Amino acid sequence: MSERLFLHLDDGPLLGPPVDAPGGTVRSFTASAPLRPHVAHILVYRERFAEGEEVLERVLPDGAARLVFNLGDAPSANGAEGLAVEAIGASAEAVLVRLRKRMEGLSITLRPGAAALLLGLPAGELAGRVLHLDELWRGAGAQLLERMTEAPDDAARVALLDAALCRRLAEADGRAQARL
Repeated sequence: MSERLFLHLDDGPLLGPPVDAPGGTVRSFTASAPLRPHVAHILVYRERFAEGEEVLERVLPDGAARLVFNLGDAPSANGAEGLAVEAIGASAEAVLVRLRKRMEGLSITLRPGAAALLLGLPAGELAGRVLHLDELWRGAGAQLLERMTEAPDDAARVALLDAALCRRLAEADGRAQARL
C-alpha cells in the first residue's frame, strides 16, 4: 500500500491530490455567483485502482467543512467506512483516506459560515464528524446523487449540484426573513 499527501491551500492553484496522481484525477469548477460567498471550491475527482491496490491519502486539516458525493466506491477515512453522500466537518487532525477500486465523485469545500446556511447545522456541531448528508437534508442528498449518476457529464453534475445548493441557500434566506 502506498501513501500520498493531499494538501489544499485556500485560493491556491494546488487543489490536490499530489503530482504523482494520474493526470485528470481532479478537475475544478467554479460555483455560480450566488454561491461564491459560500462555496470555495467544487472538485470533480476520478481515479481507478487495480484490484487489491490501495493508496492511503493523508489529508491535512484546512479548517473547512465539505460535502462529498461518491459516484464510485466511497473511500474510508480513519478506518470508518465511507458514505455515498457525506457532510464532513472541519478537523484539527490529518485524516487518512483509503482509496481503492473506482474513486469518482464531487467534493464541495464550504467557506466559513456556510455550513449553517447550506447544511442547516452550525460548523461547530459538525466539527470532527462525518454525517450521512441525508441526516441533514432529509433524503435529498441521496436523491441528488441519483440524479448526478444519470447526468451525461461532469458539467451537468456540477449544474445539478449548484442548483440544489442555490435552492438550499434561498430556503435559508427565507427562514431568516421570516424570523425578522
